[in-house]
Amino acid sequence: MAHILSNQWIGKRQPHWDRLALLLARSDQNGLGELSRSELQELALLYRQVAADLSVLRRDATARTYADHVNQLLARAHHIIYSGRKTNLVTLFRFLKDDYPAIFQSQLPFVMASLFVSVAWGLLGAALTSARPEFMRHFVGPAMIATMERHEMWTHIRRGVIHELVTPWPGPEATFDDHQSTPASTNSSASAAAAGRACRQLLQPPGIRQGGHE
Repeated sequence: MAHILSNQWIGKRQPHWDRLALLLARSDQNGLGELSRSELQELALLYRQVAADLSVLRRDATARTYADHVNQLLARAHHIIYSGRKTNLVTLFRFLKDDYPAIFQSQLPFVMASLFVSVAWGLLGAALTSARPEFMRHFVGPAMIATMERHEMWTHIRRGVIHELVTPWPGPEATFDDHQSTPASTNSSASAAAAGRACRQLLQPPGIRQGGHE
């Protein structure tokens, strides 16, 4: 049996469709910035209500015209509500200038609490390691411990390596083959080999360098 809608129901729902159409027209002209916060909430609420109306209208074959009109409204509203906001340098600058500081200030108690916890645990770990050096063996691997005991880190560069790297060649116009083929180039060839060894040592992790001592 076909379901026929009454004119009273259509007349009751018509103002909601007109209101949705008005909000969509304003947003189409000037964007969502034209709508206030309450109007944006109203737009989302009307979208859900009108979607329910469309399911009712489709049950009545005689309400085809109303169903098409409501379907077009929902398509426009869906595009506006669920479309992602375009990001450019201007919006990024505004976010860093206005939105991010406001968010940071609103979350400042949590930020300070996390900072306090991090600093407190860091100081506690430093104090325990200073009082009991074996404590760090529970958290640091053997290779890192050996590097720390040699007072070296991955950024450490020995003076000998620097000296080998900066050793000049005898002549700027000579090539590597020329230096290898002439007796006078013995020192520069040795310097090039030393520089190669130094580069290989720099590329290796501190824990596997050979002869790594101060």
